[in-house]
Amino acid sequence: MADIKDFKHAIVRQKILEAVKKDLIGPSSECEELGEVPTSSYITGLLYPADTAVTEDENYFDVEFTEKKFDADGETMEAGIFEDEEPEDRIKGGFQKPSSIGVSFYVADDVPKINAYINWGKYHAEQIQGEVVDGTLEEDVENKKKKKHTVYVREQLHDVVEIDLQDGKRSEQITLDSNRNIYIYVMKMQLDNGHKMVSVYLHNNDKPDGEEKEYEKVMFQVEMLIADDLRSPIFVPEYMCRKVELEDEYYYKGRPVYARGRGCAATWNAGVNQVNATSVGTAFIPDYEIPSVSAQIEEMPEHAFSMLQMGSPKKKTEVIENLRLLTSMYGTWIAETLENNALMNDDKFKCMRQDIIDKCNDANRRMNAGIDLIENDDKAYQAFVFMNQAMYLQRSITAFSKEYGSGIPCNLSDFMKDMPEKGRKKDHSEWRPFQIAFVLLNLCGIVDGASSEREIVDLLYFPTGGGKTEAYLGLIAFTITYRRLTAKEESEYEKDGGVTVFLRYTLRLLTTQQRDRLMRLIVAMEQLREKNIELYGNERITIGFWVGGKVTPNKFSDYSDTDQFKKKEFIRKLTKQIIKCPYCGKPIGKDDYIINEKGKSVQIYCSDDYCMFSKKTGRAIPVYLVDEEIYAKCPTVIISTVDKFARLPWTEQVGLLFGRTDRCCSRCGHIAIGEKHPGRHNADVVAGLDKAVTTKCKPFYPPELIIQDELHLITGPLGTIYGGYETVVEEMCCIERNGKKIHPKYVVSTATIKNAGEQIKFLYGRDNFAQFPPSGFDTRDSFFIREVPLPQENLAVLSEERLQELVDYGQKPFRQYVGICACGQSVKTTLMRLYSIILQTALDLAKEPEFEDYIDPYYTLIGYFNSIRELGGAVRLLDDDIASRIRVVKNKYNSPAQRYISIDGKKEITSRIPSWEIAQVLEKLAIPYDKKKEKQSCYDVVIATNMIAVGMDVDRLGLMTVVGQPKQNSEYIQATSRVGRQHPGIIFTVYNPYRPRDLSNYENFVGFHSQMYRYVEGTTATPFAARARDRDLHALVVSLLRLKFEEMADNGGAVNINAISDNDIKCVKEVILERVKVTAASSYADTEKEIDEFISIWKSIAKNDKLYYFVPSVADDKKRLLTNYGEFYGDKEKPTLSSMRDVEQSSTAFYWEGV
Repeated sequence: MADIKDFKHAIVRQKILEAVKKDLIGPSSECEELGEVPTSSYITGLLYPADTAVTEDENYFDVEFTEKKFDADGETMEAGIFEDEEPEDRIKGGFQKPSSIGVSFYVADDVPKINAYINWGKYHAEQIQGEVVDGTLEEDVENKKKKKHTVYVREQLHDVVEIDLQDGKRSEQITLDSNRNIYIYVMKMQLDNGHKMVSVYLHNNDKPDGEEKEYEKVMFQVEMLIADDLRSPIFVPEYMCRKVELEDEYYYKGRPVYARGRGCAATWNAGVNQVNATSVGTAFIPDYEIPSVSAQIEEMPEHAFSMLQMGSPKKKTEVIENLRLLTSMYGTWIAETLENNALMNDDKFKCMRQDIIDKCNDANRRMNAGIDLIENDDKAYQAFVFMNQAMYLQRSITAFSKEYGSGIPCNLSDFMKDMPEKGRKKDHSEWRPFQIAFVLLNLCGIVDGASSEREIVDLLYFPTGGGKTEAYLGLIAFTITYRRLTAKEESEYEKDGGVTVFLRYTLRLLTTQQRDRLMRLIVAMEQLREKNIELYGNERITIGFWVGGKVTPNKFSDYSDTDQFKKKEFIRKLTKQIIKCPYCGKPIGKDDYIINEKGKSVQIYCSDDYCMFSKKTGRAIPVYLVDEEIYAKCPTVIISTVDKFARLPWTEQVGLLFGRTDRCCSRCGHIAIGEKHPGRHNADVVAGLDKAVTTKCKPFYPPELIIQDELHLITGPLGTIYGGYETVVEEMCCIERNGKKIHPKYVVSTATIKNAGEQIKFLYGRDNFAQFPPSGFDTRDSFFIREVPLPQENLAVLSEERLQELVDYGQKPFRQYVGICACGQSVKTTLMRLYSIILQTALDLAKEPEFEDYIDPYYTLIGYFNSIRELGGAVRLLDDDIASRIRVVKNKYNSPAQRYISIDGKKEITSRIPSWEIAQVLEKLAIPYDKKKEKQSCYDVVIATNMIAVGMDVDRLGLMTVVGQPKQNSEYIQATSRVGRQHPGIIFTVYNPYRPRDLSNYENFVGFHSQMYRYVEGTTATPFAARARDRDLHALVVSLLRLKFEEMADNGGAVNINAISDNDIKCVKEVILERVKVTAASSYADTEKEIDEFISIWKSIAKNDKLYYFVPSVADDKKRLLTNYGEFYGDKEKPTLSSMRDVEQSSTAFYWEGV
C-alpha cells in the first residue's frame, strides 16, 4: 500500500530525470543562450548534416569502454579470429555522427493519411558585451574586465509534413517547407492481413557551406510525432499484424507494442482500455515506469495470516477457516476470471486455455490437501504451529537486534507487545497469501515420503523482492520440526539430528546475506526447542556454512600449521564471517571465537553478557564454519554454494552430510562409515580436553528437503556439471521403504526464467514440475500477484490533496527505467556526463527544504557494469573526469554547493573484494543520508559487477546506472531490481550504440521494458554431453562407490575396487544411467561404455599398485586415481574438478586419425 511519501520520493526522482535531460539534450528554455558551443554542451538529441566528419572524441581510444570490436551480442572479437574491419557505423579515429532517425509502426489499410510533426532547435552565435564568467578558471581581476564575448542563441523551429498512405507508392521523399535540405523519407509495406507497416525517417541533409560553422546546421532537441489530424486511434499493436501468434502472446496483450525506433527510441500514446494508439513518436532519452505488484488480497480479513495467531494452538479452528477462505477465493477467481474469460472463445487460444486452468486447479487442490493434513494430523499441525512461532520470533529478533545492536536500550519482549508510543505492535508479522499458500502446497510432499508429490519439483516464481525467501524459510522450519516430532517412530534411522535441509545458492554474496537471514530463524527455532526438548529433540538446531576454501577454512590443520601465514589466514577467514550476533545484533570480535584445533571445534559467543549466546550462558551461536566441523557435527541446515558439491568424490566425510555415520566420538563428533578413527582419545590437559571414547550409533535419516535459490543462474557450463553431480546428491538422499525408493523433496525459486520445465528436467532428472503461482491469462493478474496502477499525472505540479487522492485510489509509483544512447560519443563521455549531473543534482535537491526528507534513496548512486574492465574505467573516471565535470555543472547551473566524492564515499563490490569486506560494504550501504550532517556517512557511489545481480537487499537504494545491456536479460532484471524496493527507484541504462544488441534494446526501449520478463532467455544445461562426461562421469562413479560402500570409503579404499561385486557396480551404473535416460537418452550407450572403460582401468591399476583416491605426489608405492583438474596428470589418472567454478578453465582437444 502506497502512502504520500512514495509520491514525494517520485517527485525527487522526476527532478533528477529532468536535470539529466536538460544537461544531455537541453534546452534549459526555448530561447536559451549558451556560453559554449552547443555541440559541446549537448551530447544526444542531435542530427548532424549527412556525411559530417567524425567526432574528435578524446575518449575514442579509451581501452576500458571502446578498445575492442564487438559481435552481434556485444561480445568482444579478438584479432585474428574475425575479419579485421570496423563495425559499419564506427569510423577509424572517431565516431560517426548521426544524421537521421526514424520510427516504424502499423496502421490499417483504410487509414488515408498521417502527419509528421517535427520540432527542433538551432543555434546561432551573437557577440554581446559583458563579463566573461568561467567558474572552472581562477581568473584575476584583469581577466574579468568587460569585453565582447560569444553566446549561442537558440531558435525554436517546427514543421508538419503530410504523408499520403493511399498513393500506391512504396517509398517517397518529402522535403520540409521550412528547410528544403531537411526531408522525410517514407517506406510503406503492404501486409496480407489488412494492415501495412510504415517507416518514417527524418534526415538532415543541410550541409554547411565554406563559411558556415557545423553547429549552425545541426538540428538540436529533435522530436518527431506521427498522428492524424484528429489524434484518432489508428496505430495498431504489433501482435495484431503477425501471421503466427507467439505462444505467450495472450499473456502480454495488456502491454502492447506499437512502434520501434530507428537510431532513437520509439514512444506512443494509447488511452486506457484502448486497443490502438493515437500517436507514435521518437525519443532520445526514453523512460518507462514498470508497475509494482501487490501480494495482498484485499478481500481477506485483517490478520488472517498473522504469524502470531497461527502460532497459537488454541486458534486452530479460526486458522483453518481463514486458510479455507483463501482456497475458496482462489477457486472463485479461477471460475470467474479464467473460465468465464472472453479468451475461452478464441480458437487460437484453445490448446492453451485448459492447460492453464488445470494448473491453477491442481495448485488449489494441493493447497486444500495441505489444509486437510494440518486439520487431521496432530503432528503436522504441531509442526505448523511451531513454524509460525519460529517465524514470528525470527521477525521479532530481527527488529530487536537492529535497535539493541545499535545501542538503543531494549529487550526482545519489547518487540512482542503493543507499544504505540514507539510504533511497536504485538501482532507485527503476517504471511503474504502466496507464501502461506506455497507452504500449504508442499506439506503433503514433505510429510509423506512415499507421496507422488515428492516427485514434483516445485518452482516458486515470484518477482524480485516479493518475499520468496520467507516462503521457503517457512518450509525449512516445518520440515525440521516435523522430522523431530516423528523421530521416535523411526527405528532404522536417527531423526533427532542430522542434516535435514540443503539450501543452495550460486554466488558467495547471496550465500553470505541469506546465511545471516537464516541464522535468525535458526536461533529462534533453537530458543523454542530448548523450551520443550521432549518434543523437539535433544540435538541443537544448527546451521553449517559450507562454501569454498577462499571464504571459510576447510581444515583445522591450517590453524595448527607451523606456517604462520596459513594460521593467520585461517583466523582471518573464520573471524570475518559472523561479525554481529544474530540474536541481539552486538558486534562479535576475534576474541569471541574460541578455536580448539585438537578438538576440531570453533565456538562463537556473543560479546554481550546479557545475550542468550554469551559465554556466561555457555551456549555458543548454533553455526559451524569449518568444513571438518560441519562434517562431524552434521548441522540441521547446510547452506552452501552449488560448486561445493564438487567435493563429493574427494572425501568420505562428505557422506556425513547424507547421514552416513555409524560411530560417534565424544570429542570429534560423528564419524563417516568407512572413515578410519581411533576407538578412544586420552585426555589432553593443555588443550582442556577430557578423554574420549567412540560409540556405535544409528545413521541419520538423510536430508529430506533440497532448496535451490536463483535457479536461473544454474545454466551453461555450471548447470551442465551441476546436473551431473546432482545424480549423486539425490541418490545419497534416498532410502528404501517397502520396496519403494523415497526421494528428497525439491523446491527451487527464481524471479526470471524461461523453459523452466526443460531446465528442471536436465538438472534434477524430473519430468514433473509445478510453477507457483501458476500463470493466469494476463501478466497483470494471477490472483496471488496483482499489478498496482501507476499514477499518470505530472506529480510535481499536484497539490497535497490531489496526491492523497491518488494514494486513496490505490496508485503507487514504482521503478522507472531511462535509456541513454549518445551516438557520436564514447560511452566514457556519456557516463562521465551522466554521473556528474546525477550526483550534483542529488546534492542540490538535498539542500532544498522541500526535498531534504526524500533525497536519501537517490543520494547513493549504484553503478552496474558488465565486466571488471569496464568497471576499472569508471574508477578512473570517478577519480578525475567526473570530479572536474561536477565543478562545471555546479557553476553552469548556479548550484549552492559542489558535490565532492571522498575516498570513503566510493566503493566497489566485485570478485576482487573479499567476502568479509563485502559484508561491511553492504552494512554501510544501509546508512542513510542525514540532513543534519554536513559530512555524510553514507556512500556517494558504489560500483559493482554482477555479484549484486542477486541477493543484495538494501531497502534504501533507489538510484542505479547500468552500462551496456547485460548479456542475459535475466541479469538485467535481477540487477536493476536491487533498487526501488522501499521507495520509487530510477535506473539509467547507458547503451553503446556500436554494439548491435545495445542499439536494438535502445530502439525498442519502451516495448522491451513493458514486457521484460518475456525477453528472458531460455537457460541451458546439457549434463552427460560428451565433453561434460569427460569432466565429471568418473567423479560420479567414484562418489557413488565411495559414499555407498564402506570398504571403498577411505582414501586407501580405492584399491578395493576389485572386491566390489559386479552386482554392486551394476547398481551404481544404473543410478547414473537412469538419470541419462531422462536427461540425455541419446548419450545412453556412450555413457555406459565410458563407465565400463573407467571401471576397467581402475581395476587394472588396483591389481598391481598401492592405489589411493588422491595423494599430493605419486611414488612407486603410491598411485592415485584422481588428480586436481588443470594440473599435470599421468596416463591413468583422472583430472577431477574440486570446484564447479573450474569448469571453463581449460578444455581437451581430440585429434582423430585413420577414421
